[in-house]
Amino acid sequence: MPIFSDNFNRANEALEDGANWAADTAPGLYNIVTNQVVVTTGGDFNTVAWVDGIASRADMIVECDMRPTSTLQNPGLFVIARRTGLGNLYSAGVGGPDHEPQIRKQVASVTTILASAAGIGASTGFRTYRIEVEGTAIRLFIGGALQLSTTDSSHTAAGFGGILSSSADATSNAIFDLFSISEFIVAAPALPAIAVPLGPAAPVFEVPDEPYGRYKSTLTLHEQFSRARLG
Repeated sequence: MPIFSDNFNRANEALEDGANWAADTAPGLYNIVTNQVVVTTGGDFNTVAWVDGIASRADMIVECDMRPTSTLQNPGLFVIARRTGLGNLYSAGVGGPDHEPQIRKQVASVTTILASAAGIGASTGFRTYRIEVEGTAIRLFIGGALQLSTTDSSHTAAGFGGILSSSADATSNAIFDLFSISEFIVAAPALPAIAVPLGPAAPVFEVPDEPYGRYKSTLTLHEQFSRARLG
């Protein structure tokens, strides 16, 4: 269940001008245009928009629909997690002309690719990108399918989630929509099975029903007392 979500359905403005969002960049790089976030100018891996309207956390799931407006010059499209300060975060998404899946880390604004895979093919259609950070595990999902998984311990403190686009230019802009941050659901531990001991079985007495005992039936002690009381 998301703890924060944003569909950007509001008036056109710089993203950081509204509630809940901040940006590590010059004002106006991330802009809401027609109910989506559009990045229209060049950026680098420090140009991050992040959610500061909720408490920071270490483990999180960050998801967003993203696309470029052209395949001629694909901008980097990334969701971020554990942003603890300028240039310190994890990111996962695609970069390069063939949309190469990547998991990256930034430490003091130095970017390192932790994991990558062959390109999934450039497309101007929306794809849903999700980063999961849980302990030292980092995972990238695209369209609900796991693409990359790795581990890293550079960032373990609580941080913030957001979006990142790099290298957008006049040829191709980055578009973001339907953003959310979720927590992992921790299943309640199974209760141990409790054996309930059964009490001793009531004693059974055989009492003749006929004076000559042609046949017998079994009566419990309670039934025997009841019959005796009735005489």
